Amino acid sequence: MIKILPINIDAPVTTECWSFYRTSIISAHNNLKFWLLQHYNNLYSDFKKNLYYGEHGHKYDQYNYYNNVLETKCFSHKSIKSDNLIKFIVDNINNNKYVLLECDYNILMEREGLYIHEILIYGYDESRKIFYIPILQNTRWISQEFSYQDVVSSFEALDNLKEDKAISEMYKREYLSSITTFNILDYEMNFCIESFYNHIKSIRNEICRKYITYVDENRVSEYKNGYWTCYNTLLEIAAEIINGNNILLNEYNYSLNIRKLLEYRVRIKNDIDILIDKFNIKADINILNNAEEICDILERCCNISIKFNKTNDNKYMWLISDFLVEAFNKEKVIIDHLYSLTREYMIREYW
Repeated sequence: MIKILPINIDAPVTTECWSFYRTSIISAHNNLKFWLLQHYNNLYSDFKKNLYYGEHGHKYDQYNYYNNVLETKCFSHKSIKSDNLIKFIVDNINNNKYVLLECDYNILMEREGLYIHEILIYGYDESRKIFYIPILQNTRWISQEFSYQDVVSSFEALDNLKEDKAISEMYKREYLSSITTFNILDYEMNFCIESFYNHIKSIRNEICRKYITYVDENRVSEYKNGYWTCYNTLLEIAAEIINGNNILLNEYNYSLNIRKLLEYRVRIKNDIDILIDKFNIKADINILNNAEEICDILERCCNISIKFNKTNDNKYMWLISDFLVEAFNKEKVIIDHLYSLTREYMIREYW
């Protein structure tokens, strides 16, 4: 018997594994299309200037954020015995539930050492004794087959995990349970233009709020909220690297953060195309075409950042800075245009 649940390997969020797993499930179901248009649509940069999907300086809550589209159930590692793991996974998939499993990822990848990570299992082939699992290869997710036994071995490698290691893993991960199941819920919703208008207005306004503070563990931390402000963050990092900040040079993953900005921009472009068509909004095509140019510019920045990683030559960081400023200015034209269009539409249709 073969059972494969729907999954979108080209999910709208790929740069965060915890986000990819959930959005790859949600985006594979047509009835949830409009949920995605209204959710997971904000970026912020934290006090270390890393970019994340979330709001108000916090990543999206991986339990509560999806409540109206995903039924989430959690299990401890000890609650499922290794010799019952295969049956547990197969039974859940037969009931149309996806299984997220914490394991020693290096066993699956045939690498040395312990690396605790989560994997998403969305199908199986009983005759071949394999599970279907998406894995990240370079910067792209691909579907791969793993034997039942390899998955069991990677899971039971954590059976005797020392308490201090277990505590540290729980602290740093974006999920709290070792085993999680997801079940798609019935969900019907039409997208309202007010939600899109508020989102554009938020992007437009947040650029003025460069620093917002919040208290976390008895300290005050800075973060910047909103997609547009993330340009400023990346420009600040580039300036610090150019000025010789070696700590940043060694610790900051510029390529990943700029790829996240690109990923978000591609998604917003696609969302805008859907909404303009849905509401029959008469937008200026010449202005909207800037979105394609912005994506091209950010893709170029990603490629240049890889060259910088190999050479540490500041000429590449200067190039990135120039391109980011160019993209930033093009964004202003688009955002102002969309803001005016949606405001006029709402006045005309609802006033």
